[in-house]
Amino acid sequence: RNLKDDISPIDSTKILKAIVSLPLSSWRYQNQDPSIRHIGPMAQDFYAAFSLGENEKHISTVDADGVALAGIQALHQLNQNQEAVITTQQSQIAALENRLASLETLRPKYLGLLIFCMILIVLNMLVIARFRGAER
Repeated sequence: RNLKDDISPIDSTKILKAIVSLPLSSWRYQNQDPSIRHIGPMAQDFYAAFSLGENEKHISTVDADGVALAGIQALHQLNQNQEAVITTQQSQIAALENRLASLETLRPKYLGLLIFCMILIVLNMLVIARFRGAER
């Protein structure tokens, strides 16, 4: 902190979105042996995405590290949010399973009563029909 000026907070979610859209490639430097490979973004794409560093021809390791750390923080926050949602949903599922189990235990208990009431209704309808038939 003693060697830095203009310190300001960052939006790690915005940086994560830029990371996701940043093109990555496998490549080698023109003066390297063809067997040597690297992976990462082109400096021009990195500069266009984050506007970091002195120019668009080089990616400073401090900038690449900072972008990676910001992305990790954003992913961690996203993970925490999703864990909270999952925990809430698991509680809701458990409550619904308990309610369903309670309803399923009540069903056999009241099934006989339901059948008895239906028989009474049918008998009542038969009596009413016979009574109406006798009136004619």
